Amino acid sequence: MATFDFLRSYVNALPSSKLHDPEHGFVLRPALSQQELERISTRWQIDLPEEMRALFMSTYGGQFGEYELLTVPRMKEMSIQLEAIYEDRWNTDLLPIFLVRGTGDSIAMDLSDINADGHAQILDGFHEVPPEEWTKLGYGLRNWLLRMAENDFRPFWL
Repeated sequence: MATFDFLRSYVNALPSSKLHDPEHGFVLRPALSQQELERISTRWQIDLPEEMRALFMSTYGGQFGEYELLTVPRMKEMSIQLEAIYEDRWNTDLLPIFLVRGTGDSIAMDLSDINADGHAQILDGFHEVPPEEWTKLGYGLRNWLLRMAENDFRPFWL
């Protein structure tokens, strides 16, 4: 199972001014146990991939600069909103996992595009284009978050 301990190390090393910035701060929420995660994902009828489960057992929700880590209910809400926006172009294999605050964009896992290591493709869900045109960012949630941490969670398109 992937480990996300690097996120806690990253956040703990931040200066107070960056950590507590009201718009672009960093917050890790309490982790969920395996049982809590199972109960929530069953209730909301979302089958979470292993990497997402591992992340939630490290932090359940949070903020990483402009990126808001969605909780399971927020994932469900966001999926419903995206389906309403894109209608028949929406792909139900896409799982929104982050909201890019202030933009209407999202980061999603494409559960239909899994590599040989079992990692889902991570997509930049730019709100002005349909899902089939979203940019592929690479395989693996942990890999993407490591790259983001190396870039101080600055938006990758800058």
